Amino acid sequence: MSTSFHFASPNLPLVMVIVAATGRETKLLNAIVDTGATSCVLSDHLVKELGLKQLTVPKSEKMAHGVGGKVEVGIMELKSLTLGNETRKKLKVATMDMRLINKQIHASGAKKINVDMIIGASFFSKRKLIIDYSAKTIDITAGSKSKQRQIKRKK
Repeated sequence: MSTSFHFASPNLPLVMVIVAATGRETKLLNAIVDTGATSCVLSDHLVKELGLKQLTVPKSEKMAHGVGGKVEVGIMELKSLTLGNETRKKLKVATMDMRLINKQIHASGAKKINVDMIIGASFFSKRKLIIDYSAKTIDITAGSKSKQRQIKRKK
């Protein structure tokens, strides 16, 4: 089953979706699909609203690395996160201030959109993800157990 998406703006083709995040409460959130992100990131202003509690993890797990450098994040656990027909339970997420990300999105012309979350590889692991840019749909299915074909280089 396909899930529709939209771009943040014509000038910023970030894949935006609506997800349902559940802690003590369930809330619909605007999220960016980021296949290059290792884990999922939740805006820190939603921690209290969702009733999430800080997990005790090693300091090394609290460091997030990105294009802008590294930053210390909180680590929480969502009871569930749903995108379309795919739900992940007991999903660890990082939390951080996302105002700078939203500022950059607004500067691109998307004034009315605020990003609440980034959906990364921790959500998509062991799944097959197809992003169809022309149809603006995402399909998520169980991953294939077949061996990946290796590409041989010519000498």
